[in-house]
Amino acid sequence: SQEEADAALASCRQAFRDVCNPQSDRHKKAYAGLSEKASFAVPALRGKQTVAVTVGPFPDGDGGEYYVEADVSRTGENCVWGMLLLTKKLERIRTEGAENWNRKRMEVFTRGGRRFLRRRRVTASGEADQAVKAEDGEPSGATKRSL
Repeated sequence: SQEEADAALASCRQAFRDVCNPQSDRHKKAYAGLSEKASFAVPALRGKQTVAVTVGPFPDGDGGEYYVEADVSRTGENCVWGMLLLTKKLERIRTEGAENWNRKRMEVFTRGGRRFLRRRRVTASGEADQAVKAEDGEPSGATKRSL
């Protein structure tokens, strides 16, 4: 229902703010300064316990900008939001520098007028792996809601 989706969005937003807040015991360095740079959506086909989180923009080093996106889900009895994939992407940006992303390992794609960074995977035939496209940020039918 819409009420469940709204509740999931509100809960995920709060969890995101907690990891961004240096005073919070859930704070992670990778999220420093990002509390107002995120949008949230409930992907239509993934269920009410999954939220697509988009963070950015980050400079790309070529005068443009890009975003990163990952699904976060809550599971278990305590319903904690699992942000491991998003955290790893943000740590990579902090380590490599947003404008110095590895062009051999990463690629940019455009959706809805925004440029997104994702991991590049190539199959034995040289074609991009479709599973990575689905995994790394091409959610089908998401309802976008901003912070």
